[in-house]
Amino acid sequence: MMKRVLVLCMVVAALACSNAYGLAVTTWTGAVGTDWMDAGNWTAGVPSTAADTVAYLTGSPDLAVATIDNVDAGVSEWVSIGGTADGQYSVEMKGAAKLATVGGFYFRGAGAASDAAVDNLTLSGTSVLTIGAYLETGQMGGTGTTNITLNDSAVMYAGTGNGSYLGNAGNRTNIYVNDSATFATGNLWLGYHSGNGGPCMLSVQNDAIVTAGSTIVGLTATSVSRIDMDGGTATLASLVLGFNGTGTLDMTGGVINTGALRVEDAATGGIISVSGGTIYADDLYLGMGTIMMTVSGTGMVVLDGDQMEKVAGYIAGEILTVGAYYHSYGNTYLVPEPASMLLLGFGSLIFVRRNRR
Repeated sequence: MMKRVLVLCMVVAALACSNAYGLAVTTWTGAVGTDWMDAGNWTAGVPSTAADTVAYLTGSPDLAVATIDNVDAGVSEWVSIGGTADGQYSVEMKGAAKLATVGGFYFRGAGAASDAAVDNLTLSGTSVLTIGAYLETGQMGGTGTTNITLNDSAVMYAGTGNGSYLGNAGNRTNIYVNDSATFATGNLWLGYHSGNGGPCMLSVQNDAIVTAGSTIVGLTATSVSRIDMDGGTATLASLVLGFNGTGTLDMTGGVINTGALRVEDAATGGIISVSGGTIYADDLYLGMGTIMMTVSGTGMVVLDGDQMEKVAGYIAGEILTVGAYYHSYGNTYLVPEPASMLLLGFGSLIFVRRNRR
């Protein structure tokens, strides 16, 4: 059987930049197994800030796995995974494993147009990954797929002072937050790229916790991205669906706490369906045109403040007809537009005065 080979590098922004910063390169070979902490698996020892080592994950097309199992791997420099057309690379953190980076954690993508490249990061048990700067997928261009899975009570702090920028250059990115796991980040942008934002999906299940700053689903025109929420709690500074691309929220359970909830024109791609669970929002922004927003079943959307007078004249049966919005001093103003509608069904749109969370 061909020996599995994993080339894992920690970079400042790219390999060229690492030399400028005077950092050495250590390359994963997997020569003696899959243990991240075994120096025999690295060309220049286990990466660490003490050794000023950076590394790079690329190379072999074989499925390769590096494992941090129930140990504290310390603080490393920047981590970059992938970059080949058909490589499949995985990093697994198990038990009480810990890893921290000074810089970012990059999933490079295929490096070319390829569906074969797959990069995986899996956290389970009580493992903790702390990313000092950015979490970014598709960082080196190309396509490929990135899967990030958080199980059990695992925690990932992903650039809480910076953010997570997902789906560069057509990269397909899936983040699964399951069980009682926690995903905490700064800005969370799904479908992030000036010319070719890839499809991204955030799935929140069970008792999982997500906290993020400005959250945009479908950032660029080519992006078709979504949030699937079946449980747990998401606390967001703001939530925008369909900024330039297609952004969908499909909510069947759980709780979302957000500042502004902004649903853009469905021609651009803002779609929201709440058939279970509750959204608490400080304001509701509805773009011009056809707004595809359905609240049904046991779903609820609760807006801050007594705003019923602003919309009462636009309600006919179960349809709230609105168009452009104007926002000033914390208030939402709705303007009639027959093409735009909020279908209430058996769900609820509620206006309440509540304390800010």
